[in-house]
This record gives sequence, C-alpha cells and structure tokens, in this order.
Amino acid sequence: MEVFLETALSDIAWPRETLVSFELQEGGVRLVFDVDLPEIEDMPTKTAVVPQRGYKLSVKDLSATKLQQLYAGHVHSISFRLIAEAFALLPTVEVVVLSAYTQRVDPSTGHDADQYLLSVRVQRSQWGFINFGALESIDVIDALDRFDLRRAMTKQGAFKAIEPF
Repeated sequence: MEVFLETALSDIAWPRETLVSFELQEGGVRLVFDVDLPEIEDMPTKTAVVPQRGYKLSVKDLSATKLQQLYAGHVHSISFRLIAEAFALLPTVEVVVLSAYTQRVDPSTGHDADQYLLSVRVQRSQWGFINFGALESIDVIDALDRFDLRRAMTKQGAFKAIEPF
C-alpha cells in the first residue's frame, strides 16, 4: 500500500515545490501525512488582466491581502487533494491525519523554523458527504472546516503557527 500510494503521489505535478511524507498506521487503517508546503514568498505577486477593449495586457501587483488569500487557498487545496487521493487509492484507510507546515523566520532566533499552519483529522465516513460531482462549487477552505481542524487563520488568509495532531 505504501509503494502504491508513493507512486501515485509522485505523479502529481504540484505548481510549487511541495514535499509529502506519510506513514500508514494501525495495519493500514490510519494514514498520517506530513506536508512541507511552499512558502508564501513562492506565490505569484502579480496578476495580469486584459481590458474589455483593446489588446494591451495590464500587469498589476497583488495586494498583501490578496496574496495571503491566494496562499490560503493553495495550502487548503494541497491538503484537500492529498486527503482525496488517500481515500480514493487506499480502501482500508478509515482515518487520514494531515499536518502541513512551512518554514518561517523564528523571531526569537532569527533562523528559519518549521511552523505548522494546519492540521486536520478526517474520517472516511465524513469525507463521503462531499459531492465530488460538483467540485467546481466546493470551497476547499470551507470544506476542511467540516472536519476536526486545527488552524489559526484570519479572514484575510494570514496564518499563525499551530500545534498539529
């Protein structure tokens, strides 16, 4: 099961560097993910817009809030995708625990340190309530709120460090 999952996950083309490690526990009933997320600094800082008239491309800087919201969506999308892959590929898994972290400067030392941004525990029975036939209408941030979730995030999408499961 581990080799099968590792092969499937290695085929995912993440838009930014995303490192995934995992461990199957309790005879394949529980799966624990540890995800090294891209940093917010790796996200695009500009957006391009084509006006309704003309053919000139307009490139604008993203506001700090828009960048944080973009990053929050990306972080939750990674988590949602990994949980979905796990339940789809491994029928014996009943519980997925996913914890995701990034590297940030620790103000007490000035060195980079791992900081967990979210940690979620999902039961297969709960996951089954998601309508995968309407993925385009699912907000992944709201979707993960349905589960046992540890996350300290402002409405603007700024994360604070948390203790994972």
